[in-house]
Amino acid sequence: MIVKEIEKSKHTAKPYPKLMISKIGIVVLFSSPRVGVFILAKNGGPYTVGEHLEDWTMSQFTDYTGKLELSND
Repeated sequence: MIVKEIEKSKHTAKPYPKLMISKIGIVVLFSSPRVGVFILAKNGGPYTVGEHLEDWTMSQFTDYTGKLELSND
C-alpha cells in the first residue's frame, strides 16, 4: 500500500475515529482512545502499515491536521 501526505489544514478537535500524529511523526487511525491502526511514519518506524494496537500512548499524539491519500498501487 502506498500512503502519501497531501496537505495540512487548520486544526480543529476531531471526534473518533480520527487520524493522529505522534511527536516523532507516526500517523495512526484511532477508532477510540489507545486503539488504532498504524498508517504512516514520516521517518520510518517499527510498525507495519495496517498493524492494529490497543495500547498506544495517547500523550504522545495530537490530532493530524493534514490529508492522506491511500492507494493499492
